[in-house]
Amino acid sequence: MDAVTAITADHRLLEDLVRQVRSANGDETVLLAEIEARLAAHSRAEEDHVYPALMPGEPVYHGSHEHDEVAVKLAEAQRLLGTERFAVAFEGFVEAVRDHVEEGQEILPVLADAVSPARLEDLGNAFEERRVAELRGAGIDEPTP
Repeated sequence: MDAVTAITADHRLLEDLVRQVRSANGDETVLLAEIEARLAAHSRAEEDHVYPALMPGEPVYHGSHEHDEVAVKLAEAQRLLGTERFAVAFEGFVEAVRDHVEEGQEILPVLADAVSPARLEDLGNAFEERRVAELRGAGIDEPTP
């Protein structure tokens, strides 16, 4: 799977988890823990394998910075779970994720143009391998790519 497809698919998984939290379809504590694990795995895989393939600069820095911001906002939502302020905190987290995904819509085409299709495939495989390893380390069983 190429890097653009792998990253986009991971974004869709996260969107599904967000919908589940919003609809109260499941244990919010468990869902938030899974979101946290998936975000950490995504961030590490992207920063270790995808961002280095791009020229150093603002888009890459901004993407890494957004990963940090998303993690902080998620931690705040987790802290407020069960309180009247949870919904607002969770929506703040969702907005930060939305900003990151929109940033990805700028970075991913740059990546696709910057590397060969074979390299894009290699980056996607490396992204998926790292993401799956991180998830398994967090106790989430994902099929190996």
